[in-house]
Amino acid sequence: MNISKQLSNVLTDNQFAALKIIGDSAYYLDVEAFLVGGSVRDLILGTKLNDIDVCIESDLKTFIDSIPDSDREVITISQFGTAKIKICDEIIDLVMTRMEFYSESGELPYVTFSDIHNDIYRRDFTINTLAVSVVPNKWGELYFIKLTAGIRN
Repeated sequence: MNISKQLSNVLTDNQFAALKIIGDSAYYLDVEAFLVGGSVRDLILGTKLNDIDVCIESDLKTFIDSIPDSDREVITISQFGTAKIKICDEIIDLVMTRMEFYSESGELPYVTFSDIHNDIYRRDFTINTLAVSVVPNKWGELYFIKLTAGIRN
């Protein structure tokens, strides 16, 4: 299913431009980039996006470095594969697709690179099982990661 029409109808001009820059950078690196979480929910409902969450199937620093300096401002980068960047005056929460492992309860996680399926698998079973591609050749493709009884399909 493709929801590119919702992307055109719901996103502001700056949000649209920011996601296009992210998608173009992903395409250039030959990696995947997905709009995820509440952003997808808001698109489907046709409501304004208050935050933009994007998962990248790439090393985060490599990806951020691929975006021209003139197009982005790095606000924060964490040790857990997450960053907050500004593109076209829009704050984007950028996340490396990942898996998390905890050595003990209450400890900080050990984070390792993974694909979108494993990233979605570690999330809850609500709207977070949906992802929308922002890569130009797959722009607007809606992905549903089916999770059944703890087994990824």
